[in-house]
Amino acid sequence: MTLAEKLTQARKAAGLTQADSAEKLNVSRQAVSLWESEQSRPSTDKLSALAKIYTVSLDWLCSGTDAVSYTHLRAHE
Repeated sequence: MTLAEKLTQARKAAGLTQADSAEKLNVSRQAVSLWESEQSRPSTDKLSALAKIYTVSLDWLCSGTDAVSYTHLRAHE
């Protein structure tokens, strides 16, 4: 699973729209769209903030594995 796919999956699991995520990060909705379509990558600071907003681990977002982290699973309880 790519970073873009993970970002999209985590955002939807958190019940947020691209606009919601953008507002929380103080970026444009288009920036979130670019990240989720692999046309751009968020900065390290934004990735860290995304992990907190989506309640997933930064390790999971950045890893090349599809395995879901414990933190990611806890977000869906």
